[in-house]
Amino acid sequence: MVPAAIIEPPHFKYLPDLLPLFLLCFVGGFIDTSCWFDLFGLFVGSITGNVVLAASSVTGLSEGVIPRLVITVVFCASSMVGHFVAACMYMYGGYSQRKVLKVLLIMEVCALIALWVSGVLLSSSLTSLVAPNVTFVGSMGAIAIGFQASAVKEANLSLKQGHYPSTNVMTTTITNAGSLVGSYLLHLVGACGLLPKTAASPRAPLTPEEWKVLLPVRRAAAGRAVWPIFAFTCGCCLGAGLQYLIGFHSTCVPVAALLVLIADTALPNE
Repeated sequence: MVPAAIIEPPHFKYLPDLLPLFLLCFVGGFIDTSCWFDLFGLFVGSITGNVVLAASSVTGLSEGVIPRLVITVVFCASSMVGHFVAACMYMYGGYSQRKVLKVLLIMEVCALIALWVSGVLLSSSLTSLVAPNVTFVGSMGAIAIGFQASAVKEANLSLKQGHYPSTNVMTTTITNAGSLVGSYLLHLVGACGLLPKTAASPRAPLTPEEWKVLLPVRRAAAGRAVWPIFAFTCGCCLGAGLQYLIGFHSTCVPVAALLVLIADTALPNE
């Protein structure tokens, strides 16, 4: 007999659909921007920026190659640790994706608390990008975002149709959103009867009625793809503003958001 398929329980009990990903994208934008603001342009989540600026230091027009490379290595290492923890939970403990997500988010909260405390205690020594404590404080942020990236991927916290957005860098997410919005507009034009019938794409809807059938699906997919970008932008704006006003105490905001997610995953799903 073929064994019954294992159905994973929902990741969250009370939080609706896109809200968890919204909060994680918000946290990603908040942490990257707030750290950039007080750590002299050091990115803790947008690793591409660190690599580009580190490479450009050979021209003498930028500084901080060592801190940027260290943050890049720390981010990669924390992502690997997150993968290792998830793999062990799946292989040796038989844990669900829900429990894996909860553990990785708890690890992220611990790293954010370390960022919060170290940022406050060492604020007077954060004098330039090359100051050692800047790299240390930034590493706490990179560890947190690395764990978050692992949580989204390893626990398969996805949008519908199997796609999951990056919560710390928006390039791929924006590309995906552009594709889905373009697809929706194409269906809209087809539904208005403005596209001619063609044999070039036999699998595509050919009549206005057929275009209209999939139009709501494309509209919903485009909407889901745009929400993470909006959430990330909100996090960036609030992160910059609060970091300017209260410094590293602003880390309480993403910690609170993550605690909401953790509390929901801790509730019984039955």
